[in-house]
Amino acid sequence: MIELQNVTYRYEDGASPALEDVALSIERGEFLAVVGHNGSGKSTLAKHLNALLLPSGGKVLVDGMDTADPKLTLAIRQKVGMVFQNPDNQLVTTVVEEDVAFGPENLGVPPQEIRQRVDAALASVGMTKYATGAPHMLSGGQKQRIAIAGMLAMEPEVLVLDEATAMLDPRGRREIIETVSRLHREKGITVVMITQYMEEALAASRIAVMSEGKLLMAGPPQKDELRRHRLDVPAMKELADALRENGVDLGEDILTVEDMAQAVCRSLSKS
Repeated sequence: MIELQNVTYRYEDGASPALEDVALSIERGEFLAVVGHNGSGKSTLAKHLNALLLPSGGKVLVDGMDTADPKLTLAIRQKVGMVFQNPDNQLVTTVVEEDVAFGPENLGVPPQEIRQRVDAALASVGMTKYATGAPHMLSGGQKQRIAIAGMLAMEPEVLVLDEATAMLDPRGRREIIETVSRLHREKGITVVMITQYMEEALAASRIAVMSEGKLLMAGPPQKDELRRHRLDVPAMKELADALRENGVDLGEDILTVEDMAQAVCRSLSKS
């Protein structure tokens, strides 16, 4: 779906590259997490996926389209939707459903189809009952779900979340990850999630690790590899794995304290 061919990017001439010779393929229907410490280049990489930034060297192809071709920019951005850190910067109207309709309206989608897209997008993120409400009255997690709905209404094939949970509390982060995981599972949307939270990254099927502008690895989540690159594995994941090694299997999807508490309660109720 997206291919980065030896991509290098500098924010100014003479500066150290923010990306250096990055080669990465993102498959159609994949859930990829991109992780790394601050300044590793992960957000710079994200902005290359829909031509917000263009490579200083190398090439980015989106479904075969070269992002450097200005005639293809609109088509690329229709295929790849982006959700950023601060949902307040992405909400442009005073009514939720009007905000979700904003993108399709600018694409010239007929009004009847816009109505259908808005209803479907709000239903997909569980925000239908807030359709006529004011965005500024919503929680951070709810605002971010509206921002995601606005992208979904444009019917992209790829959803890129650039640190989209960074400004949210733990509950808000969990809401967004659950929503995105469900959209990926049920609708087959390709998801690229840029994150600094390892409990979020472990929800992906593949993890790409960035450091100082370079791609260090890309593959299935592996604790030893993550530790080698000084990235922390969530404590509850460690505890669940240790319990499993000692004969107590509480399940594979334990990442948070709440997950662990629920798993323990289920195990106790069975015994």
